[in-house]
Amino acid sequence: MEEKVPVYEKFSLAAGLAGQNVIYGFIGAYFMFFLTDLLGVGVAVAGIILTVASVFDAITDPIMGLIADRTRTRWGKFRPYLLFTPSLFAIAAVICFTKFDLPLDGVIAVAMIAYVFCDLAYTFSDIPIWGMTSVIHENPKIKTSVITWANFGATFGTVFVTVLGIQVLNLFGGEREPHAFFMTSLIFSVAAVVLMTCTGLFTKERVKSTVEPTPFKKNIQAVVKNKPLLILLISVFCIVMTISLRSTIQIYYAVYVVEDTNFMTYAGLALVVGIVIGLSIVPKLIGRFYKKHLFIAASLFNILMSIIPYFIGYQNMWVTVGFIGVGFISVGMLNSLMPTLMMDCIDYGEWKMGFRSEGIVFSIRTFISKLCAAIARGATGFALVVLGFAVNVKQTSDVMMGLHGLMFLFPAILTALAIIPMLFFKFTEDKRNAVMEEIKQSEQFSNQV
Repeated sequence: MEEKVPVYEKFSLAAGLAGQNVIYGFIGAYFMFFLTDLLGVGVAVAGIILTVASVFDAITDPIMGLIADRTRTRWGKFRPYLLFTPSLFAIAAVICFTKFDLPLDGVIAVAMIAYVFCDLAYTFSDIPIWGMTSVIHENPKIKTSVITWANFGATFGTVFVTVLGIQVLNLFGGEREPHAFFMTSLIFSVAAVVLMTCTGLFTKERVKSTVEPTPFKKNIQAVVKNKPLLILLISVFCIVMTISLRSTIQIYYAVYVVEDTNFMTYAGLALVVGIVIGLSIVPKLIGRFYKKHLFIAASLFNILMSIIPYFIGYQNMWVTVGFIGVGFISVGMLNSLMPTLMMDCIDYGEWKMGFRSEGIVFSIRTFISKLCAAIARGATGFALVVLGFAVNVKQTSDVMMGLHGLMFLFPAILTALAIIPMLFFKFTEDKRNAVMEEIKQSEQFSNQV
């Protein structure tokens, strides 16, 4: 396969992920706050709502992966979903941030239904858009380049919300106005629909499946019997959990600890610099070092950059912002490494099982993201109750220190846990190359026969 992936195609993939993550990032950062501080839903109830809804929806992710793997159309197996699902995702997101004139029970019911529908629509776009990275080209170096672009796009979307989300809210009255959340979600959603649709229009599936769709049982076996994948998923869960926890707590941290919502913008700008550096470093290091060693090194650095600010305290906002920026160099590295390691595990699965299973594997990635988001929101609601948090009042020093711990200490602990499974990850680059050569020789033999 000599054809290269043109820049406009890589850009359209990155743009789609940016648009998708603008909506998802806005929901992750602000929806729980919208429920508790603007709709009057108790923090414990809000945590339960989001946890139950997210867990229910996360169960559908492997199902979507199986559907994607079995999809065969003249547009490909992933592109059709990117043409038709963005609008559903956007509509659901706007409903999530609409304040209806209903009793509290009605508000809770609408919030849960809208949130589940939003997450379902996200699933039907997220699995295909990441699945595109595995079928856009068969050359590992080109795929690494494509994944780097994809990571930049996804990171840009999340960072855009972190940096400018609060500023857009301020244009319409600030974080205490329900109308501000409605208008911000509407603007972000329209932009996301355009960008995500461009991905479906301009990307191309070059790796075609020539075999019949794989039976359900074999798809499950593709995960269960893929030891490197199972090990990697444990580490991925811990890393994504740290990101989800910080995403959920940051608005409460800005409003009630720093007591300045501009902290979201300052921290977001620092985060941008850190993640861009991290994403830029990885392609230059891959090939010189094993990816598992880069993963462990980045995790250790992340732990250090979380523990130090925790013990320094929350009194100096700029010190906190600085450590967030430097610490997110490691997050950028991890965000780049995780999908490339996952691609290696897909290759291992093809060697082990005789077929590729991108859809089910990337559906598990989405499942983990949603499960982590669910746990993070439920844990945040529980922690706020335990700490004695109260809405719209100045918090005690104990509550503020508790929020500070959720922001820094708990992510450090989770990142440390992510290192342990990677110590047992044996499918390194040299083994992957040997496996791919064996697969190639087997295919050549089959063609000759």
